Amino acid sequence: MVVAGVVLLTAGLAAAGVATVYYWWPATEALYDQVRGELAWQRLLPLEREDRLAAVEKRIKDLRRANQVLLDSARAQTPEGPYIAVQTLTNTLMVRTADKVMLQAVCSTGSGKVLTTPDGRRTWEFHTPTGVHKVLSKHHFPVWYKPDWAFVEEGEEIPPANSPKRQQEAVLGEYSLNFGNGYMIHGTLYGKADLGRSVTHGCVRLDDLDLEYVYENAPIGTKIFIF
Repeated sequence: MVVAGVVLLTAGLAAAGVATVYYWWPATEALYDQVRGELAWQRLLPLEREDRLAAVEKRIKDLRRANQVLLDSARAQTPEGPYIAVQTLTNTLMVRTADKVMLQAVCSTGSGKVLTTPDGRRTWEFHTPTGVHKVLSKHHFPVWYKPDWAFVEEGEEIPPANSPKRQQEAVLGEYSLNFGNGYMIHGTLYGKADLGRSVTHGCVRLDDLDLEYVYENAPIGTKIFIF
């Protein structure tokens, strides 16, 4: 129901920034018509016809006002230049401005799987972090510094922090955009079959051409909205 959609969007404002809500909110007459039907049949059948229609129209007006508040707030906070929006539910990434989609691409995001050390002392949960981030650094032919969880996952002993075993070349693709705490937008070793799925350890993966476009069009400081 659209009523539920309003609740989800309100939660999304706190979780991912209103700019993403501005783009994804489907404010169409078709949806308002859907609300009319759902409210009339599911909640207002006991009322007389005139009262039922009046109640439905009042709810529609309330929804329009609430939607306009969301849109006005979103427009006020939308970045002036390009920004990146990542929808983890659909594994979609966009580079866009307030009024134009520059790139829409299929990506891969976090699997949500949990990994625990054999002694049970350490646990990792592989989600892509939602919220508002920004591009902190960019790298051409990046080197991956293998984290502790990667050794645990492979059944290997965790080496010291400065061990050469941690340096892995040619595993992140040709470009990477770092947005903090080890999370990056980077390439994939597995081709297009890997995309459109929630399979990563938290990073956002793109194919080569889309990654190159993001790298060239998202300077350091570019905001990243993940929801």
